[in-house]
Amino acid sequence: MSLVPIPKQRYWRIACCIVALLLLLASSLKSLGNNRVFFVELEILLGGDSVVHFSAAFIVSTLVMMAVSDKLYRLKLVKLPLVFVMLCVVFAVDEGLQLFSAHRQFSWGDLGFNYAGLICAGALVWRLRRPHVWQVAGEENVH
Repeated sequence: MSLVPIPKQRYWRIACCIVALLLLLASSLKSLGNNRVFFVELEILLGGDSVVHFSAAFIVSTLVMMAVSDKLYRLKLVKLPLVFVMLCVVFAVDEGLQLFSAHRQFSWGDLGFNYAGLICAGALVWRLRRPHVWQVAGEENVH
């Protein structure tokens, strides 16, 4: 059992995935040049490009990793959860597609901030999904 109760209802998991997909859609719309002025002003308001990359990656990663089932979360690839590796690929593809966009440009720095957000989210979710780390020796879990 998790320290932080993760609701088992399917709609909660679907809602997390929808929010994550909306953030990824916003990135795609910016790449296509749709509402470019809005996205540039939003970046400035939120603290700059690096802050937006880190924050969006952290939010998307946290939502996706919390939304997947325990069984799926436990699947490993290179000693990392498969969902973590898949998010690495998604962020790399999203940044890589900017090479082909007239409205955006590829940046190793942006990819680094994406991965920093992913790593922080991964550490947070790992701690939240491991209740025994928080329990005192001999203490019963009363949940």
